[in-house]
Formats: sequence, C-alpha cells, structure tokens
Amino acid sequence: MGLFRKTMSVSTLGLIGYRTDIEKARRLQRQTRNAARTQVAVGVWQAGRQAKQTRVIKKQTRVIQAQAAQQARVPAGWYPVPMEPGVVCWWDGYGWHLHTRHYPAIAEQPHR
Repeated sequence: MGLFRKTMSVSTLGLIGYRTDIEKARRLQRQTRNAARTQVAVGVWQAGRQAKQTRVIKKQTRVIQAQAAQQARVPAGWYPVPMEPGVVCWWDGYGWHLHTRHYPAIAEQPHR
C-alpha cells in the first residue's frame, strides 16, 4: 500500500500525499523535539560564553584596580626622568603629567 501511495504522489507532482496522518504527526513531533534540543544547546552555549566574558571583564577590572592602587602608593611630587638627566616630571599620585622642569641639582643627587 505504501508503494502505491508513493507512486500516486510522484505521478501527481505531490498533489496527493503518500504519508498517513500518523506518519505526519510523528514527523512533526520529531522536528519539534529536534528544534527544542537545538534551542537548549544554543542557550547553554550562549550562557557559557556570557559567563566567560564576565570572568574576563572581572579579571581586567582587578588588573586595572591593582595597577591604580600600585601607582597611588607613590606620593605626588617631582621625580627625575631616567632617560633625560637634569629633567624632572610631575607625578600627581595617579599618573604622569607633561609638566617638566630642568633641575640639575636633583639629577646629580643619588637616587634613593
């Protein structure tokens, strides 16, 4: 019987279907189940990706905070520029400024 239905479907260019209602229902159920599994897999993948991004951002934040804390330990003041003898640069406690001075007396003193 199945071969007859399939032959009729092919000869009528698909106007007459060869699958029974039960077969159609099972096929639809299988497609729905596979689609649901795919959605779950994509959701798990996206959750893992988001968790990894969160970990990376937290790590970068800790590194930046550690660098800021380390730089903040040095008090503000004029400090000699290693590459230019006799020149000092201003450190405000958080970062270097472009303010420089020529001060040979500091350059001649030993570095403490």
